[in-house]
Amino acid sequence: MQRILIPVMILVGLVLVALGYEWNRVLPASSYWSNEQAAEYTAAQSALHSMAHNHGNVDAAHSQEFLAAKDRYTKISGDLESARSSQSRTGTILIALGIISVVTATVLHYRGKSDS
Repeated sequence: MQRILIPVMILVGLVLVALGYEWNRVLPASSYWSNEQAAEYTAAQSALHSMAHNHGNVDAAHSQEFLAAKDRYTKISGDLESARSSQSRTGTILIALGIISVVTATVLHYRGKSDS
């Protein structure tokens, strides 16, 4: 059983490591961040920027609009950061699983040799 298990674990581990390193190319960014979200981000950023540079009289209504624009931008920025982290985290998890698989197979191999 170990004659088959150990090489399979090593092969799977190496494939997972390679997949983890190439994850950003394998799964496009659009899987994590849609065109609609990108358009919303751009619109929120533009709205906040234009309101921040409006040096006219700032009344309570304008202040409320600015706070709403800031909240909108903060939310969509958080979504973007979450999408970036998620894509990166997936690749890291695949690499870690691959390394664990290879190390476990190596330990099993040497443990089996010492038992013989």
